[in-house]
Amino acid sequence: MREDDNNNNYTTFEKCKGCNLGRHNNMSCIIRHKQESWHQVVRKVQRSEEVAYTKIPITACISDRELINSELANNGRDIEISIVGIEEAVIQRVVKDRRLKIELSRIASELKEEKVLDIYTDGSMVADIIGGKEVKKMGIGWVIAVDNYRSPYISFSSRIIDWPSSTRAELGAIWAALLVAPYKANLRIFSDSKAAIEGIQNFQGLMSVRKNFNAKNHSLINQIIDCCKTKELKLELIKVKGHSSNIWNNRADQLAKEGLLSDLILEAQEVITSKIRVFPLWKNKIIDTALRSFVNLTTITVYENEWANLNSIKPILNQSMGDQDNNNLNWKNTWNTLKGLQGKRCSSIKKSKALMFRIKCLNKLLPTKDICYQRNPTLYQTKTCVACIAKVESLEHLADCQIYQKIWEKVERMIIEELEYKLSSK
Repeated sequence: MREDDNNNNYTTFEKCKGCNLGRHNNMSCIIRHKQESWHQVVRKVQRSEEVAYTKIPITACISDRELINSELANNGRDIEISIVGIEEAVIQRVVKDRRLKIELSRIASELKEEKVLDIYTDGSMVADIIGGKEVKKMGIGWVIAVDNYRSPYISFSSRIIDWPSSTRAELGAIWAALLVAPYKANLRIFSDSKAAIEGIQNFQGLMSVRKNFNAKNHSLINQIIDCCKTKELKLELIKVKGHSSNIWNNRADQLAKEGLLSDLILEAQEVITSKIRVFPLWKNKIIDTALRSFVNLTTITVYENEWANLNSIKPILNQSMGDQDNNNLNWKNTWNTLKGLQGKRCSSIKKSKALMFRIKCLNKLLPTKDICYQRNPTLYQTKTCVACIAKVESLEHLADCQIYQKIWEKVERMIIEELEYKLSSK
């Protein structure tokens, strides 16, 4: 660093060639201290041969960085960090509906100072016919019991969605009550659902992932257990008799029915634990029922749908749907006959053949001449009935053929006589 000969107010800074003052562990170097502020007052940069120099006021090395300070003052932003209580934090984390968050947070703030609470919960489920389809709705409600029934009391009601059942509605009401409970509070929850209480108590002993997914409403029960652990609640579940003279239980029942029409929607999410990090979904919905049973039921439904769309079955189903009073199509007896020969009951070759005969009959796959001709036209050169030699031999023709009518009449008489004999012998 050297002074300018023409103007003593300026100093020429040349490229540092290294000295003891510029070492990494030496903090006494002036240039090292002030180099961050040089860009504020640069006036001119020149290059002469191998020397590059700039002219700046010498006060840049000793004065405060006013430009930087003013820049920070002009562009500064006020950042406000709000810290919510654990009650509201839990609600914000697990509840999706915005309006429901606001309502539950409001109730939680009112109960913040309470340490002991008695809450009556109830759930309701109804089935409506909308557009020719059955739609089930669930409502939940709870009320905090006070010493004097006429005193102001706090209550809540809303709807809960997905996997409708009466037990799920009861569990949803218990969960909603726990969400507003204060931190480290002692809670007594009264419910008229024995299934909901036992579901929570038995679920706490399920340690394996398989047993967890085989339990019904596992996402709701996981939320209940997680809420109790997070807020360190002491929970006691008490069974009460439903539709009794208990005024608080009747009030909770009324709130649950009002919840069926509520715009507030409670939706349960799965709880991530050290053992469970992924969850099975079906159409972007958590499978909140026994997983194995759900997979089996879904597979059976797909198979039944494919069977119903077969060309041989469609006419039968259309006839049944078009004529509701048709007594000739008794599906209940048909399925009971088939189930009597399936699974463990199919214990012999004779029963197996009887089952296959009935299935082929139902699906029009018996080896009549039209089927045989379609499979092997070289061996079966015609589809004509061997009895009347007039029409194609199909399953329907065997019942209508005039030649076979006498045979069928004889078979009918034999069956009637056999049934009469068995009935009279009893």
